[in-house]
Amino acid sequence: ESLNAKPTSAMLYVCAFQDCLKNNIIVWDKGLHWNDSDNDIVAKVYDTYFNDRYKELFECDSKCLNLQMRLYWLLCNKSPLVLSKEKQCTCFSYEQWKTLNDICECSKNVLEENQKTFYLRYVRALAQAQLGNFDICNNELSVIRKESSEGNYDNLNIPKYLLCNPDGTPIKCKGEIDSMKPGNKSGYMKININGRLLHRVYFNSNNLLVNHNTLPTKGQMINDICIGVGYMGICATRR
Repeated sequence: ESLNAKPTSAMLYVCAFQDCLKNNIIVWDKGLHWNDSDNDIVAKVYDTYFNDRYKELFECDSKCLNLQMRLYWLLCNKSPLVLSKEKQCTCFSYEQWKTLNDICECSKNVLEENQKTFYLRYVRALAQAQLGNFDICNNELSVIRKESSEGNYDNLNIPKYLLCNPDGTPIKCKGEIDSMKPGNKSGYMKININGRLLHRVYFNSNNLLVNHNTLPTKGQMINDICIGVGYMGICATRR
């Protein structure tokens, strides 16, 4: 009733967030345990507020878009978006990644860059990588790198999420070490993912250790490479 009487983006956010709390939907809870019955509750809250009726309100507000993105993520992935962990997996279908990308792309309508648009940019970058659009992914992450120079964002080089199949298993690729930086702590490799060759994919040597902490060497072939997406860009890693 409050939203109908005063239809503003701020009121939409307040009503949607309060409805989340009332239904015990904690979209930022790192320890959330998902039950099958929760799916209907999340879907109801999502459909109530993020529909065509209120589209003009939430598509221009970073808080509303961030909440919409997190609810949709929760609805599809059955676990909340968490950016404080690393090498996490997801279980989105191709069409769900497209929808998630469309939600995040609306952040272009937001005039002010802030922490909420930061999250939306990262998730759009991840979605674009999952859709095979690595150039767009890197463009989004380049904006994040620029923003991070003025903000306080930790662990920029750590891959937060891995590219995954719809069943939640990480996509495994073949890769070859192209070059090593001085000290052999990091380098670049080329990776074949679904028949497409990616060049100069960054890696941290600690993420590729094999045979009791043996560092990778130039020219080495590795058959179980995963592609991670961190704030600094895509990177090669092992699970």
